[in-house]
Amino acid sequence: MVIRAHAVESAYEKFSPALRSKMDCVVDAIVTAKREGHTVVACIGGADHVYRGVTTLIAELMHRGIVDGVCTTAAVVGHELAGVLEKVKRINGTKEGIRSSLLHEGEYFDVALLSPDVLEQFQQEIDVDISFYRSLLGAPGDMVTRAAGNGAYPSGLRTEMLSKEILALAAERRIPFEQMAGYGADPMTMIGAGARLGIPVIVAVSQLVGSGGVGLSIGDSIPVSERALRVSKMMGTAKVVLQSAPCFAESEQDPCEVHRGCGIWTGWQGKWTWSLAERTMILIEEDTAPAAVPGAGEAAPLPRDMTIRGDSGIIWSVLAGRVAASLGIRLEFMTYGASPESEAVREWIVNSIHPADRNEIVRAHHRV
Repeated sequence: MVIRAHAVESAYEKFSPALRSKMDCVVDAIVTAKREGHTVVACIGGADHVYRGVTTLIAELMHRGIVDGVCTTAAVVGHELAGVLEKVKRINGTKEGIRSSLLHEGEYFDVALLSPDVLEQFQQEIDVDISFYRSLLGAPGDMVTRAAGNGAYPSGLRTEMLSKEILALAAERRIPFEQMAGYGADPMTMIGAGARLGIPVIVAVSQLVGSGGVGLSIGDSIPVSERALRVSKMMGTAKVVLQSAPCFAESEQDPCEVHRGCGIWTGWQGKWTWSLAERTMILIEEDTAPAAVPGAGEAAPLPRDMTIRGDSGIIWSVLAGRVAASLGIRLEFMTYGASPESEAVREWIVNSIHPADRNEIVRAHHRV
């Protein structure tokens, strides 16, 4: 895709002086870490980040050697399995004979607008009622671009059914669901990039509920204790942690982290621990993010904590663009938050990123 560098710099120039100063500090922290051979981990979740292209941008940063690990949510993995974003026709489901008890908010139903090739692929895997599907496409409704999978027919059903197969293959090889799924996922998804590059992409223990059966399959693929340790090892070996989802508070419950977590007794027994105090933690929040509620468990800021508030899509684009420029790296994908260029980015994702290839996942199972 065409990278509009002027849009990134224009967004930076519109920041307040205080925000520009913070952004400069964050960019310097990441660039210094990479030049010194350290790792950078991103904690990312939420359908809004999928819709704004942030998760796709992180996949690009993984391919360019800037992001070295990802902690995410079951919902994001489900969307990536289905192709990140998709165009759907949103119709009145009850008028098409679908029971209102099955419908979102009792009324609407999303019909995925699939290419002939993808529809044929789905037909080979699940029972797609073609006459029903075509009748739904002919019903009156609005065209919507949304995070892929979930409640859309037949993409959501296909993702749900595929997740059960992936679980069986992952359990047999004793690897996380995310890794096994990544072998067939599009390379411009985080799980796809992770599997190809050998970069860990792991769903946090607290984020296993999401995307219906996908989340359950992720949770069942490896023991919870192993999942927690994998997250700890990834976070504990990072120099910089970028946290861009208010749902993440893994470190405060981490069984191996000693500064804010629950690692005291792990260390007491002579086992491996790590400390947030030795990391640079960068929190990217929306302007509307709720203020912290005082009370039990409230943690004081770390010496290297930095919080940046704004449109997370724009923050990530400026961050990625300036880090890449400082390191002499050319990016081939960029998102632009809520700017006028964002619609073109979503269109590119819909047309360029494809649902996971089941056959590739099965082939990978035989060679892992």
